[in-house]
Amino acid sequence: MNAPNTEAFGNGRGAVTALCAVCLVVWFIQCQVQGLPLPSGAGGLSFDGVLRGVFGLDAAALADGAWWQPVTYAFLHGSWAHLAANLFGLWLTGGTLTACVGTWRFLWLFALGAVGGAVGFLLSAAFDSRIPAGTVCVGVSAVVAACIGAVTTLAPRGRVTLWLAVVPVPLRAGWLLPLFLALFLYEAWAWPAHTAYGAHLGGWAVGLLCGLAWRRGMR
Repeated sequence: MNAPNTEAFGNGRGAVTALCAVCLVVWFIQCQVQGLPLPSGAGGLSFDGVLRGVFGLDAAALADGAWWQPVTYAFLHGSWAHLAANLFGLWLTGGTLTACVGTWRFLWLFALGAVGGAVGFLLSAAFDSRIPAGTVCVGVSAVVAACIGAVTTLAPRGRVTLWLAVVPVPLRAGWLLPLFLALFLYEAWAWPAHTAYGAHLGGWAVGLLCGLAWRRGMR
């Protein structure tokens, strides 16, 4: 196979658009059931609480057999800001990656990145006492981290754009490795109860490994 096409970064977004649309539809459903009580006898639970408990990443539910949660949690979000930030990141990084490796590899990375993020979150929740017991993980940020990791090792000399708030910063992809490692470690130190740093690290590690494997296969 030929070397990675680093000049094509930024093209090809069909699968990315579809996944973003699924996240939007799921968020619309979340908004519609927000606060709606379940019928009497449900213990005071609400529809949105059940939705997060069934499809979010809940260690207790997973232990009871909710095997789908390590993927489905990625489609749920906690707020409009959470959704907007994640979809912006997925749109940029997913489009970059799809242009380089194609749709099917991107879809595999989406699934593997979500699972890797789930493993990372569960490990952090198990060993970090600062994370409240019973915390449910939601959001596609682990997949975004996986895409960043894959681009970093797939084409470290490729030119990418890092967005700092609304400011675009062009740099080589290889620089994303120390930058995002520092970011995720800072999350673990400063905001352990508010950001799923374990999910970010888990998804990112999966992406790094996939990028290395793809790079070797494309030589």
